[in-house]
Amino acid sequence: MSAPKSDTLEIGAVGAGSGTAIASLVSLLPESSLRSALLILAPAMAVLIGLGWRFVVQLLKDVFADIKIARQLAAAKRACDRLNADPLSSDQIKTEAQNRYEALQLLAIAGRGKRVRSVIDGESD
Repeated sequence: MSAPKSDTLEIGAVGAGSGTAIASLVSLLPESSLRSALLILAPAMAVLIGLGWRFVVQLLKDVFADIKIARQLAAAKRACDRLNADPLSSDQIKTEAQNRYEALQLLAIAGRGKRVRSVIDGESD
């Protein structure tokens, strides 16, 4: 599956910007065969930086999603614990809270499974 248009534009912008920066920095070097080689390789390095950028952005999205899910699970667990410790809470409310906590756990597991599947299939969200 191809990258969405916004991702493609972002990767292109990162690649173009990094390619320009590499070429500018290399042009500051004294005249030599290394300078010539680096100037020739600047476009390829820019493409690699663009692809690396996409990977890093997706990795950060996954990490932050995991952090958000962990916080939601922790908050739901605390709410269940408070309800279970409260003698005035009805069994129906306690059961409902526990069911919702378990549903949230299942959603977290399903989300991780979806990400694993996308890695296996070679796609990213």
